[in-house]
Amino acid sequence: MVSAIINVRYDFGSSVKYIRVARAADASVHRAFQRDVLLYHPRDVKPSGFYAVGRLIDFCPDFDNPQFMYVAVSHIRSFPEPVSARQYLKATNQIVDEDWIYRRFAPGFRLIPIAYLGIIEQLGGLRLGLSELDAAPLTAFGALAQFDHKWFADPATRQARQARDAQLRYQALEEYGPACSVTNITIAAPGGLGYEVEVCHLWAFGEGGPDTISNVMPAIRTVHWCIDKGWFGIRSAGEIVTAPGAPHSLMSLLKGRKQIRFPLNPRKWPDPNCLRWHSENRFQKTLELLKAPDQRFD
Repeated sequence: MVSAIINVRYDFGSSVKYIRVARAADASVHRAFQRDVLLYHPRDVKPSGFYAVGRLIDFCPDFDNPQFMYVAVSHIRSFPEPVSARQYLKATNQIVDEDWIYRRFAPGFRLIPIAYLGIIEQLGGLRLGLSELDAAPLTAFGALAQFDHKWFADPATRQARQARDAQLRYQALEEYGPACSVTNITIAAPGGLGYEVEVCHLWAFGEGGPDTISNVMPAIRTVHWCIDKGWFGIRSAGEIVTAPGAPHSLMSLLKGRKQIRFPLNPRKWPDPNCLRWHSENRFQKTLELLKAPDQRFD
């Protein structure tokens, strides 16, 4: 198990801290998702050192600069006094020079063994962090997992599901951007770091669909629901075909749009097999229920 150190200045002004880190750290961020992490003041802040522990609850791309990404940290618990790197090294019987300390703790985001976290928490005067498995799942950027008693009841399974959902959502946002792929609507949270889009599976994951970028699209909640209920189908070229009697609210959102906004890279487009599954198992079923003419997709 791992934790992480995030090198960041903190103003203690909000319950959730949004931190910009290098995009190169994305694999490490994924591994530290839903775990307690250490916040570390850089050496130009006096006093420098570890000053708080928080829970890494979400992450998303930086749409203004592809070299960066954002992570969200909540449940922040401040140390009564900062713990210097020198204190930590002394507690663990390590003897090194100042340059080594700077190289070790300067990176914006890096993984550490979970044991480091417990040692620094004790040095900082905090009780040990919440259990990595028992802590309540949280999200900051709008990712909403469907409640499923089977996976929610098992902490290990729940954590794996949350990590997978977060990683897939990050991929979808990275390829499609923050707008709904169907309506092109972008709804941002205050500050612009949260987006009202969900990962919509075309071939239902619970019915054997792959949990990959080729089977998902970002969609606002209402559109996601309409896709799941088969109110419209999507041809392999991205054409939108609505069922007769589609809700007026859906048609208002579409505003006459007839085309899904796919990623610029055609290799990231939805798999035709996934689109076909949605057509046959969702859209066609809706047409049958409405006794509307059959529309088989290529």
